[in-house]
Amino acid sequence: MAGKLAQNKDVAYLSYKLATIKTDVELELTCEQLEVQQPIADELLGLFKKYEFKRWTADVEAGKWLQAKGAKPAAKPQETVVIDESPSEPAAALSYENYVTILDDVTLESWIEKLKKAPVFAFDTETDSLDNIAANLVGLSFAIEPGVAAYVPVAHDYLDAPDQISRQRALELLKPLLEDEKVRKVGQNLKYDRGVLQNYGIELRGIAFDTMLESYILNSVAGRHDMDSLSDRWAEAQNYHL
Repeated sequence: MAGKLAQNKDVAYLSYKLATIKTDVELELTCEQLEVQQPIADELLGLFKKYEFKRWTADVEAGKWLQAKGAKPAAKPQETVVIDESPSEPAAALSYENYVTILDDVTLESWIEKLKKAPVFAFDTETDSLDNIAANLVGLSFAIEPGVAAYVPVAHDYLDAPDQISRQRALELLKPLLEDEKVRKVGQNLKYDRGVLQNYGIELRGIAFDTMLESYILNSVAGRHDMDSLSDRWAEAQNYHL
């Protein structure tokens, strides 16, 4: 063994050198220049063809480069991209009138009637933990159409927090609605919300659609499937966190 090590000493030193990351390399680019930029399709195409990256070449030619990663794809090479600035459906304007904070029984009961009549509504819980077994319910939100939604705070505790419906009372009023199989509900990762509600004796029924599951089915390797990522990828919208 000692003889073999001595015989291959130079190879061992070379292997060590090759496996060591150089930290003193002079770079011609600045940190700002290394930030991700919009892809230049023609240059990418030439580079990928040179090194025979066939799949990437096909993606660039089809204008789909980086699309699977949720980034804006590069335009097709030598193609004039025309952007239609008139949206097919105008975005609903945010307003205090259409975005309601529910702080009393009367308003909550009124909204429950709206939710019952809606063909489908979006639903979400706000909690103080990502562990649905240990999480305490802080609030619930509902939306019946774009630009029309409500939030029910039940355990917000901060300076100047408004008087709120108690958690027990809010869930008492909402339980028949949440357990009604005929009332269709959609949400994001509803398995989590279902677990939270089970802690309070409510069995969530009538689940019609889950955006997280749909995202995974559409493209399981598209990156993250959380609400922030999906909002940015599909709606070009920014979430605001409580």
